[in-house]
Amino acid sequence: MSDNALEILFCSSELLIEGDRDLETRASLADAERVYATVMLTLDLSRSAALLRERPDEATTERVAELMRGSDEVRRRLIELARPKLAELFEAAPRSLRIELVPVVRVSGARILIDGDAVVSLRSPVKKVYEAHG
Repeated sequence: MSDNALEILFCSSELLIEGDRDLETRASLADAERVYATVMLTLDLSRSAALLRERPDEATTERVAELMRGSDEVRRRLIELARPKLAELFEAAPRSLRIELVPVVRVSGARILIDGDAVVSLRSPVKKVYEAHG
């Protein structure tokens, strides 16, 4: 899929993220804390119908979904779309997150449903130690 086509689809998407901190892991990690979230994205082709060549029916939606399955670009865009919300959810700087996510692409009518479980590593801010010289 072209970058422009993905941009059109992702612009009208709905993103939902649910997650929480892993309390067991929290105490055992020295440099980073691992947290988990489910990332769900809905792309409704009927919202972009005026920009599409074909009718946004189930057959068209399935063809588009097939092009998205296994795409590194779709995975990258999903992670970058989710990054600010994950940062807000886990009270961290967006660029401090290391996000691992394998998206699953499904079809429901004219909608493409993309979801995946995200494993997010939060890097602790580096603490500077200042020594007082007397």
